[in-house]
Amino acid sequence: MKKLLIPILIILLSGCSHLYKHYDYEAGRSQAHGGEVTVVLNGGFSVESKSPSITKVGSPYCVVVYWHSKNLALEGNDIETRILSVTQESGLEIRVNATKQGKIKTPNKRFHPDAEDKSYFNAAACDLVIELHEPVTVQGVIVINGVEHEFKARLEPKYWQEHRNDTFDGIMSV
Repeated sequence: MKKLLIPILIILLSGCSHLYKHYDYEAGRSQAHGGEVTVVLNGGFSVESKSPSITKVGSPYCVVVYWHSKNLALEGNDIETRILSVTQESGLEIRVNATKQGKIKTPNKRFHPDAEDKSYFNAAACDLVIELHEPVTVQGVIVINGVEHEFKARLEPKYWQEHRNDTFDGIMSV
């Protein structure tokens, strides 16, 4: 018991030495083709300082568009998602023009027995540099069987920090 107590005390006393600054955004939602469109921005990791250890999670971002519907009859239909632009009220406008084509899918119950009964499709575009942490509007089009529906989603900024213990994280990741 004493052999275990000493390493635990060392880890606890070393404290949370690594600061992570998260410049995140709340997910935005919209409607298209009788389904829900969810838009998220995922930030990249970059080292802000080595001593003290500070990591920034933010720009550049990946914008990911998820479309899902409770209409299971759409499975197998052709779908195309076009992410057209990312804008901010301060004047930033990024013309993304990313397109992904494919087929609408449903979860395979054999591998995902607890998955909801929904048809789905997603698309992404990365390396979007957004310097100001203010509301973002993402615009795009979802095309199913040649019928276009536009979507527009507003994402609100969310900033938070966390302190992590690199030693403990390293031990637990083994």
